[in-house]
Amino acid sequence: MRRAIACSCSAATRARVSNEVWSLSFAGTPTWQPMTPAGTPPAARGRHAAAYDPVRDRLLVFGGFDGTGPLDDVWELTLSGTPTWNPVVTAGTPPAARYLHSMIYDPMRDRLVVYGGQADDGKTPPFDDLWALSLSGTPTWSTIVPVNSGPGEITAHAALYDPLHDSMVVLSQGSLIELQFAPVPTWVSHSVPVEALLGLGDGEFGSCHDASRQRLIVMGGRGDFIERFNQTWSIDLNDLSWSPAAPEVPTAKSGHTMIYDSARRQLVLYGGVSDQTDDAPGEAWRLPLAGSNAWTRVTGAGTGPGLLEEHSAIFAPSRGTMVVFGESGSPGNSQVWELDLSGVPSWSQLSIAGTKPDPRSRHTAVYDAARDRMAVYGGVPQSGGIAGDVWVLALSGTPAWSLLAPSGTPPSPRYDHAGIYDPVGDRMIVFGGRTGSSTITSEVWSLAFTPTPTWTPILPTGTGPNPSEGASAAYDPARRRMLIYGTGYNNSSVWALALDGPPAWSKLAPSNPGPLGRSESAIAFDPDGDRLALFAGQYNTAFEPRFLRDTWMLAFGTPLAVPEAPVAAAIEVAPPIPNPARGASTIRFRVPREMRGSLAIHDVTGRRVRLLEAGILSAGQHEARWDLADAAGTRVSAGIYWCHLSSESGRASRRMVVLE
Repeated sequence: MRRAIACSCSAATRARVSNEVWSLSFAGTPTWQPMTPAGTPPAARGRHAAAYDPVRDRLLVFGGFDGTGPLDDVWELTLSGTPTWNPVVTAGTPPAARYLHSMIYDPMRDRLVVYGGQADDGKTPPFDDLWALSLSGTPTWSTIVPVNSGPGEITAHAALYDPLHDSMVVLSQGSLIELQFAPVPTWVSHSVPVEALLGLGDGEFGSCHDASRQRLIVMGGRGDFIERFNQTWSIDLNDLSWSPAAPEVPTAKSGHTMIYDSARRQLVLYGGVSDQTDDAPGEAWRLPLAGSNAWTRVTGAGTGPGLLEEHSAIFAPSRGTMVVFGESGSPGNSQVWELDLSGVPSWSQLSIAGTKPDPRSRHTAVYDAARDRMAVYGGVPQSGGIAGDVWVLALSGTPAWSLLAPSGTPPSPRYDHAGIYDPVGDRMIVFGGRTGSSTITSEVWSLAFTPTPTWTPILPTGTGPNPSEGASAAYDPARRRMLIYGTGYNNSSVWALALDGPPAWSKLAPSNPGPLGRSESAIAFDPDGDRLALFAGQYNTAFEPRFLRDTWMLAFGTPLAVPEAPVAAAIEVAPPIPNPARGASTIRFRVPREMRGSLAIHDVTGRRVRLLEAGILSAGQHEARWDLADAAGTRVSAGIYWCHLSSESGRASRRMVVLE
């Protein structure tokens, strides 16, 4: 019978564990069904390990977490005839109780192999031991002692048996280690590509063995704070080489731009700032909105303007190009680049006549379709201050800059605002932004381009968004309205400003929760799909921003007025101070409620170097000091170390560098 068995499915929290058993049949349409085995079941648990014993057609379960502490018992679920639970009585000295360990079945020696895991007293470090449970005759525990050192203390990892090499393959927190069983147990380390390190996080990923293709599939994982990953990678067991098993996505970022290419019905993404290094300078991405809906790199485009951030970009349909202006880097310039999206993509720098605007960032740019030009407003000039000027770049004929001198009372100079072009009203509409060091606004302004450029304030009816900086805007042509997203830190609200008739604010909230709240994301409207696209942005923690890399589509129907979901609290570790460090370093961390936890220093192999804090942690911020010594009091060598905060509600980490 071809089926998968899942036992003791749970969230593995102190509040909820389970001893349910489910079967997924692969005959015909794959179907999940609950199983009701005979016999007395094991205690409810989670974060345990299970392996299939093909000789006796049974599922074996060891350890786990029952909601109060770790377990050390062994159970079997017989699968031939009536499925039945039975405890397995073992001989020999057993391993210590544990959870978040791994376990495989070794068919060459008819045994289980258990590796790593952790206890739950807040003081004991993760285990780095190896155990074997022989299954022939009386099941007997014994230790496995390799001839060399392995990855060290390890938890929340994945493991499988590789029949090609008679070995156990272990993947944990960026390390790929192989335990070769013959002729004597020996650890062998393998390289992991940086893209996989970034994409799989600190562990707790899922894995499975694809026997037909002899590969290990690894997906997901957990990073710092609230971050979760959705990349999928495969490891070829023939040579333990890595390759993406699912489409790539752009790196996590903010300060990027995204345009809608109406000629090819695709999104094009460029630039941004990130704490990762996936994107090369000048690299752009595109997402077709019909068909695969998968991000791909724009290749063969040549050398572009570099990896810009806090710039602007528009799509110029008359030229079939994405036009990019501005940057926050130094030295600044007023260069304008365009990416030709027709045929083979190619970057080129525009040769522009006329006086140029000051180099700037954090401005807005819109495409004025009636005059085939780009209009730029506001921002932060590299010469200093806050800009309130309006420049237009004519794109027909020889590109040329010119400064507009609108009539009417202008808005206060600003940056980090949002803007759109309203083609029906032939005007640019600006929302929000920062007008001073301590002033953020929710004002709405209109710059009419005809008959003469004129500024006028817009005073919408209805309750509108709070004063906002770093919000994103898009124009919905079907309903003639401006859509605003990211109005405030960690805010997921979507607002609509009706432009057909008296201006009026309304708050839109879809029926499902949608993306995590954020700011400095990029949005674009897909008129053919009648939906709003969003990519990345930053989520602000108590210490610093965290970059996101997810893609969302908001399909429009009847909006529902539902309350905003609160942002979930998370454990956090602040950057060590100082970092890099030659002397003592201070590490601040926060837990949202009273809980058991520990803060420890680990080296790059995952080995724990020093335990700094352990026990019951009160809610709020904490501070620990590391004098750069190990547990024996010896100063550690120069290199990279990790500050790991572990608790019953999750884990968080920070990288630090120790200097000579």
